[in-house]
Amino acid sequence: MSNTFRALLKSFVLAVVMLMMVTAMAIYCVTQQTLFPLVLAAVLLSVVAVWRIHETGSILLAPLILVIVLVTVLPVAYSLGVSFTNYSSSHVLSQQALKVELLNRLVIRDDQEGFGYDLVTMPDDGLKLRVQNVSADESYLSESFSPSSENDVLSLLEHGPEPGFLPLADESLDHPWLKSIRLRTPEQDVLIYHDGRFYPGQPAYQLQPDGALLETTSGIRYQIDRQRGFYVSDTDRVLTPGFITIVGWSNYVRLFTDPDLALPLLQVLCWSLILASTTVAATFVIGLVLGALINYPGLSFRNLYRTLLVLPVAVPVVISSQMFKGLLGSGYGDINRLLGYLYKQELPWFDDPWLSRALVIVVNIWICYPICFIASEKLLQRLPVAIIEHATLDGVHWYRKWWNLRLPILLRELLPLLSIIFAFSFNNLTLVQLLTDGAPVIFGSNPAVGSTDTLVHWNYHMVFDDDRFNFGLASALASCLFLLMGAWILIHTRLRRSERDIERGMQESINVKAG
Repeated sequence: MSNTFRALLKSFVLAVVMLMMVTAMAIYCVTQQTLFPLVLAAVLLSVVAVWRIHETGSILLAPLILVIVLVTVLPVAYSLGVSFTNYSSSHVLSQQALKVELLNRLVIRDDQEGFGYDLVTMPDDGLKLRVQNVSADESYLSESFSPSSENDVLSLLEHGPEPGFLPLADESLDHPWLKSIRLRTPEQDVLIYHDGRFYPGQPAYQLQPDGALLETTSGIRYQIDRQRGFYVSDTDRVLTPGFITIVGWSNYVRLFTDPDLALPLLQVLCWSLILASTTVAATFVIGLVLGALINYPGLSFRNLYRTLLVLPVAVPVVISSQMFKGLLGSGYGDINRLLGYLYKQELPWFDDPWLSRALVIVVNIWICYPICFIASEKLLQRLPVAIIEHATLDGVHWYRKWWNLRLPILLRELLPLLSIIFAFSFNNLTLVQLLTDGAPVIFGSNPAVGSTDTLVHWNYHMVFDDDRFNFGLASALASCLFLLMGAWILIHTRLRRSERDIERGMQESINVKAG
């Protein structure tokens, strides 16, 4: 077993163990709706990292480590935890919080007469609510409150006809915030609003010794169903909303086995890989060619050309996308109108699937190529001149010098940068959202899948275009993306380290022989 493979296996096992520990902690945080354990773990991890850095004498990196842990590690860990739960718009509370919310619900007592009300104000005491039951000769006045603030329960005091009250206009009685107000009488009865009056309320549910909830109006018992995350009756009637519960690998299984999700996932994955791979290959070639041209000895206005070539990376993505959208838009784009004038037909850049994909690739290359151009230009200036001069004296053709000498060195040095461009293109959300919004939609897809959807963009729309807001399923897909890119980075880092170790060993051997 080679040292490289042994190092990769050791790193993989360590990463899996740490990932399992972090995921277990994150699941607890999600189900209990608290971030304290994760934040505490992040702080402890930062302290350990700072301590190790301090041992090596690089204490200035400590703030950077802390930021990386809090801004990157913490959200990733929380997403992993969410992916193993049913967290969605119908499951937003923990079990304990939902139980408290249900026990605080009130229903109207049908046998009680309601209280009429009006809003009154006093010169020195602000806004108050006056409720009265004429038949029972009951009249109460609330404590002062502000309509703009959240009012939980207002206390009522008995009062007789007192001067100084100024009733407000009738239209003030229809404000929505009045419907959320609860009033507590001196007898500790709670009055709730319904249909223009306040009525005495009673608890909607009562807690039973076995943890079940009894509906006071119908007598139906609701038991806890932890597998589904609901309170469920014997007739399969559920109380909404539900609570967050652990569903294990259900989200991951559904993602890869549900035909409505697995096929779109495969389509979007293939397109994302094509976009990222094409962008990397094109930016490498374009950057290399432009770097060679800008280093041509007889070139005039070198600084001007260099400035113009790096401008695309300085322009925000929102401007670049809208610029191409304006140039190629049907009926108004200048380039499209020119094509229509020359060929009597405009191209449907945003309606044809393949043209839309080509447009996304072109714009993405436009944004990324200056980075590769700058790096290639500097690397070409640092190539070992002696080796190239020896090859020239030996009569080696220029294309063989490029292919056998320059290109391998450039590719090895640019590999980390190309990996970053690949990850950026693979996870591209902003460009697709601003340029095509994933369109055109593939006919018959459910949920809807766009021809230019990347995995991140499709995941975003799968959550926020659906009223259910299935964050658990979306987090499962996001976690798969993270693991995929994390594995690629881990392998790439290990291979680079092994390569450096080999080079260092060869150099030491050469030095020993020379000595």
